[in-house]
Amino acid sequence: LIALPDTLIDSSPSPSRKLHCLTLLQEFSRNVDALSLSPAGQPPHSRPLPANDDKEDGDGEGRAVPDPMCFECQGNTGNKPLVYNPLTRLAGFAEWAFMHSCAPSDAVVAVGHSLWFRTFFRAFLPHSSDHVAKSRKLSNAAVVAFSLERGVIGGRVLYRVDPDTVTVLRGSFAD
Repeated sequence: LIALPDTLIDSSPSPSRKLHCLTLLQEFSRNVDALSLSPAGQPPHSRPLPANDDKEDGDGEGRAVPDPMCFECQGNTGNKPLVYNPLTRLAGFAEWAFMHSCAPSDAVVAVGHSLWFRTFFRAFLPHSSDHVAKSRKLSNAAVVAFSLERGVIGGRVLYRVDPDTVTVLRGSFAD
């Protein structure tokens, strides 16, 4: 929630603007800091953040806590299992993205750990691609836009990131 701008955390939630909490996006690490603090089916616990002194409207009150109704937590199944196949979660997220997009112009904003995104790019950029996204992690708070494609070949659903669409909007692919 800290990373999301106020424009994404709407104080008057609507079904089309909900923040989806997805276990599919949990970090792959087994470290304690990669565990979910939110119980299954529940929104993240949050409290007001200090006011941003750079904002003209900073009144010392702090940023508002998002209304729990802003969250759709059906996809939050709690902590990821200790033994799992990361590709299953990656493909699960890709499928989720297509199930929740109504038009080709729809955007899905996903917030997560750099290792998760590097693994996603390794899985879905073409094998022949030597794109930097496959070998380097994103810097902290980086923002990357890309097009994800879905197709069916031989009855099997496949996903592909178009390498020509991977665009760094903020930050970089770090060494």
